[in-house]
Amino acid sequence: MLAYITIRNYAIKNQSKSKYGEQQRFIRLERQRISSEIHDEVGAGISAIKLYAELARKKRDDVEEIKQISLWLMNLPLK
Repeated sequence: MLAYITIRNYAIKNQSKSKYGEQQRFIRLERQRISSEIHDEVGAGISAIKLYAELARKKRDDVEEIKQISLWLMNLPLK
């Protein structure tokens, strides 16, 4: 009887560890997916801002602030 209880207890612990490992793996994959989506969205947003800044600079080349912002954005590295 003692051997059965010990083996059963060991099996339950291993099953719990396995479930915990699966949950951690799922959480890690979900975090990676979300961070990838955020990265893509931010990159697309920055690209759009750069495009609009360049268009604004071409239309209003007389406004110094627009020139400065446009130049700053053009030098902003996107990876």
